[in-house]
Amino acid sequence: MKMLSNIFVKRKWDFRILFASGGMPSSHSTFCTALTTLVAICHGITDSLFLVCLGFSLIVMYDAIGV
Repeated sequence: MKMLSNIFVKRKWDFRILFASGGMPSSHSTFCTALTTLVAICHGITDSLFLVCLGFSLIVMYDAIGV
């Protein structure tokens, strides 16, 4: 995702961004989003596990944007 967003925004290929840490979307936030989506599909959004995953994902994304 970082590579594609960099191509569209800056109009150039930068392969160093694939190995750079931090920023959005980070690999951690992508993993948490995938996990939350999987829990929503398998268990439903009314399950308490979904709320735990959603809260965790929001905290990780908040940290990733560097606020």
